[in-house]
Amino acid sequence: MCAGLLCLAVPSTAAARPFKVGTGQNAGIAIDDAGTVYVAWQINVYDPGDAVQFCAIPPRATRCGYETTVAFPGQGYNRARVSVILQGNNVIDVVEPRTDGRGAYSFLARSIDGGHTFAPARRISGASFAEVVPGPDGRLAAADGPTTTRAGLFAPDGSSANTVGSQLGPFLEGVFTDIASNGTEVLAAGSDAQVTHAFRLGAGGNPNAVASWQQLDPPFRAREPKITGLAGGGFAAMLEPSGPDGNLFVTRLEPAGWSPPVAITRAVNNSGYQLVSNVRGRLTAAIIYSAYHVLYTTSTDGGVLWSSLVNTANYRRYPNALEIATNTAGAGAAVVDASLDDKGVRVSRFTPRASPVKRRRIRGTRVQVRSTCDDDLNLSLVVEAARGFRRVSPGTVLRRASFGRTRAARPGFRSRFRARYTLRRKHARIPVRLDARRGKDRTVRLRVRRCRATS
Repeated sequence: MCAGLLCLAVPSTAAARPFKVGTGQNAGIAIDDAGTVYVAWQINVYDPGDAVQFCAIPPRATRCGYETTVAFPGQGYNRARVSVILQGNNVIDVVEPRTDGRGAYSFLARSIDGGHTFAPARRISGASFAEVVPGPDGRLAAADGPTTTRAGLFAPDGSSANTVGSQLGPFLEGVFTDIASNGTEVLAAGSDAQVTHAFRLGAGGNPNAVASWQQLDPPFRAREPKITGLAGGGFAAMLEPSGPDGNLFVTRLEPAGWSPPVAITRAVNNSGYQLVSNVRGRLTAAIIYSAYHVLYTTSTDGGVLWSSLVNTANYRRYPNALEIATNTAGAGAAVVDASLDDKGVRVSRFTPRASPVKRRRIRGTRVQVRSTCDDDLNLSLVVEAARGFRRVSPGTVLRRASFGRTRAARPGFRSRFRARYTLRRKHARIPVRLDARRGKDRTVRLRVRRCRATS
């Protein structure tokens, strides 16, 4: 299953077992700094009892600590998405697009007691929006398609209930949409099966005026944008190349434009993926891969260097509608539904500790060692480097890397910055000496485990 590019030698305990919290579809998720996970999803769509089910899962628990059924006006529909937004001080907003016989709109239900009870839902927009995230000045940023990309800012108190936002980009090129905010600006993106368009709303811009949205299309032929705001400003996007081959990649929107792409893993058509950032700037990517697995990787430098890609959840049925969230510490959770099978809503947790990586700074260059597995489950260690917001060859600061051996790990084929290993035990700590061109050599010890089949 593993793509030859980046699959990690995963400890069996790293693949957290997903647990079912209910039945429904199109769930949203959030996680607070204590580790409590909040999930909400559609239930009984098109049937009597059409509503949203809310669930709070305590830290380390595998079932809801409490549940609340949240009533909404009108009716849900299959393209809808439930959004869960933590506002702080036990205030939680649940947002869902609904139809009420006159049209489709987005509605918000607010809880002030951590989700135990919710006030009656109120309409917040004059159109429906599937993706909703926190925006500037206490407003909510929202985007949707399915033809032209639509985006806007809306007040949670309902004062913008007749506002529809702006239509952006060419017709029929808003099939896949996403939206993000970095606290002051907003970025909306949409694509068809070939081309992605992105539109930035500057601080203080009028979201209802198309001219306020600056078009900044990525210079890559790619589709299905997933975007997130970065701490301190800017944005990052994860995209799938439009052709039959290639890698899912991440790029940053910088003052001079989009950065060179950084490959994450082999692109697999019709697989879901998500990209989020926390308040400290840690990026987290999750990918549904090979039908039944969710892979996870993280970056602490804005998407330049990434940890190894780990298999963080295994499913016995096809997972759909992936959503993820992380907290300040980088711990996170993912939710999926099995809409083609038992319609179970399932949650799994992940943490950066599941993805071992060792880094050192050598003469202004960040150098890292991580482990990978190829398609034949051969374990390798690889050395990579970056300076500023760009990758560089590790050879710019290193003569070579010396890959050591232990009782548990024997090296095989080696090159200057990569070595294949055979493990005699389930796990090992492998020493790698970084031979500097100038200055002091460094030695790191990377924790690895045997490659594990994920089927």
